[in-house]
Amino acid sequence: MTAKISPTIELKTPHLMLRPVRLGDEKEIHEYAGDKKITMMFWLPNDSFEETCEITRETWEEMKKKANN
Repeated sequence: MTAKISPTIELKTPHLMLRPVRLGDEKEIHEYAGDKKITMMFWLPNDSFEETCEITRETWEEMKKKANN
């Protein structure tokens, strides 16, 4: 069974906000995704801002597909 993720869902606390990736988040994502010291995730670090933009776009499109199924 696969859970559907709403692209508009948000979970907020005083110190944290969790929500799905949105187009326009690229700058903030690249701040950690481009950091060469982050090695805990096998697809990081991204080599360029353009790579971060592409991954963000692909993630957003995949999420929209899953939300519509």
